[in-house]
Amino acid sequence: MKARRLLSFMMSVLLVGLLMQPALAADSTPEGLVIESGNCGTLVASDEQIPSITLHNPTDHEIVVDTFYLGEFSSVNVAPGDNCIVTVSSAYDENGDAYKLSLLGSDGVTTAEYPIVPGTELDPDLSYTVSVVRGVGDVYASHGQETPRWITCMVYADENGIDPERSVLAGVDKAVQTGATQLADISICSNNDNTAAIRVGGSGTLTVRNADIQLYGDGGDDFTGIGAALGVADSGTLTVSNTNVYTEGILRSAIFAGDESFMNLYNVTVDCEPGEYRADVNIPSAGMASPPNGLGIWGNCRAMNLVDGATVNISSSEIISQDWGALGVDDVTNGHLTVQNSTIRIKDQGYGAYAIGRCVDVFENCIFDIEYGVVGFAAAGDGSEMVLSGGSQADSRNYYGFVTHQSFNGLNSKITVTGEGTALNAKLGGIIAKGRGTDIEISHGAAITSESGVLVRAQINDDTGAGTMDGTEVVNVTIQDTTLEGDIIQGMGAEYDGADSSGAMEEAIPPDMAEPALDMSAPPDGGMGPGGPGGPGGPGGGTAKTESSMNVTLNQAQLTGAISSATLVPVIGDGNISMDNIRDVGVIQETTLEYNAYARLNVTLENCSRWVVTESSYLMSLTIDDSSTLDTAPGFKLVMTVNGVETPIVPGTYTGEIQIDVLEDESFVAEESEDTDSSTIETVPEDPTPNPEPAPAPSVETAPEVSEAPAETSSGIGTAGIIGIVLGAVVVIGVIAGIVYKRKK
Repeated sequence: MKARRLLSFMMSVLLVGLLMQPALAADSTPEGLVIESGNCGTLVASDEQIPSITLHNPTDHEIVVDTFYLGEFSSVNVAPGDNCIVTVSSAYDENGDAYKLSLLGSDGVTTAEYPIVPGTELDPDLSYTVSVVRGVGDVYASHGQETPRWITCMVYADENGIDPERSVLAGVDKAVQTGATQLADISICSNNDNTAAIRVGGSGTLTVRNADIQLYGDGGDDFTGIGAALGVADSGTLTVSNTNVYTEGILRSAIFAGDESFMNLYNVTVDCEPGEYRADVNIPSAGMASPPNGLGIWGNCRAMNLVDGATVNISSSEIISQDWGALGVDDVTNGHLTVQNSTIRIKDQGYGAYAIGRCVDVFENCIFDIEYGVVGFAAAGDGSEMVLSGGSQADSRNYYGFVTHQSFNGLNSKITVTGEGTALNAKLGGIIAKGRGTDIEISHGAAITSESGVLVRAQINDDTGAGTMDGTEVVNVTIQDTTLEGDIIQGMGAEYDGADSSGAMEEAIPPDMAEPALDMSAPPDGGMGPGGPGGPGGPGGGTAKTESSMNVTLNQAQLTGAISSATLVPVIGDGNISMDNIRDVGVIQETTLEYNAYARLNVTLENCSRWVVTESSYLMSLTIDDSSTLDTAPGFKLVMTVNGVETPIVPGTYTGEIQIDVLEDESFVAEESEDTDSSTIETVPEDPTPNPEPAPAPSVETAPEVSEAPAETSSGIGTAGIIGIVLGAVVVIGVIAGIVYKRKK
């Protein structure tokens, strides 16, 4: 009984202690440093605000604080009850540059930046470094805006090598030499929002080998590289090899290249994960925090963004992105992206690559592994080009292969799939041209396959918020030196509601000028918030006619399928895109092959080409040279009418309303079987070489296989003869057995 009372008393004491714990903790004395006052503002002139910080030591023991000041490390011992003050020297303001203070805490593995806010208590288990940093300046200039940017970098190099005054070198796990142009065997692991890992500017050159970079927290702007793991700007060159990069956060890009810079990546693995979707994302002016709705995807971080006239070369690497995009190219003036022997992977939904404006993306011997989304977007013409070659294998398991869209400058973009062994496979269609002129080439043994049977299709842009055709679009499709099976459909033309009273179409808007998706609250299935860029919107009332032409040329090629104009009915008919229908962007719910006067189609067969028609097709002109043929499968025949008049299909040029029908050929007689076709019967040598080793006899447990007897043996004895011989032998054996039996009796 006493033991039970003692146990009850002890439990009561323990419960009271637990209930009192918050109050005791609130009244406890901080165990580490406390920020007493401070700011991290910018310094433009000596008489303006000077960044400074005062650290107070409320403990009863001395605390050591490292400082990184004017490129040199030093230590300050803060006695019990004393303060440590770090400020900026007036020597910093002579050029009117900007500066800030950075307070880093580290456990030797991960570095975290503490906000310089009075009253902040610092973790006593970490080691602290206060750095005075001269920031890296940049200007985001796009769409008529010029916005200054402040970029903090763990490592910054220019033409003088690594600059410790513009770097937060305390975030690197080993000592870095001032003026160095090479870094090897380093690790950067940071939780700092907006802080970039490595950046090269000016005309600097930096080589990085064997690095491990991990960045957590949000970036600030992927058009200038705020928060990017690897960045290069101006005319600098950054070369990185044997390196792993992991980023996680909104706009936390792994790769940024801008201005006229160069970046070379060899044997680099990039894994870019999005941040948490929420409503309080700080999106920089004129920037983007999610893709335009018209792309049919969502997300908040693309692994790379190449802008301006930068050049990026990637070899033997792996670029992985969760959503939005892997290799983004945006707002370029003359960009170049070349990827060789590498893998590009989208784990959830997004694009493998993007090109907008004057840019060329080339992929040689690459693998595209796209769960949902497209292999590549080519947008806005002005020289945007994508090339899949060198045995590349591209797979979009749930959407399209390549898509061109956004016509607002009248120039064609180009998609090229070429080379023996190069293959593009997509569920809904290989190459889709949406509301714009495009040059498409499939050549030299390359293959395109799709579950829907659509190889190439031109269609009206169902994202009216991005504008519609201006009536000048021409889609050119060239199939050369290859064999394909599937359909080519021209449906980019119709009469529809959606123009103003004068019939003029609303001017097209480049995708990046659309408002970004400010509402980043969690959408259905983890997507972006409603009202993303690119939608809703569109022309006003009235009726409009949108027309285009498609020119299909088969040059030393064979196509089995339909080539036809058509009327298409998109799933999204009104052009208004939301999270409820975003996966229907570009999807066609009904295709009717018919003569469509608004979707002109011209077909040319030349240089020993062959078109095997599998379904009635409709076009406006047809040219067949003397070496090419137009036919269909055995058992069927083709009937061509031109302006309603049946016309023989012979070499020549035909224009007008052309209809090519596939009909059953009642006069067709099937060829004899292979067994009686002398051209296919394999002859047997008169004196075949005998098998040196006879076949073993079958075992008792296993019955021998019975093969089908040939119609005729090499000696000329037929099947009936063999059966007669066997029956005769059976009769003889029976007679002999009867005689023997009688003798025994």
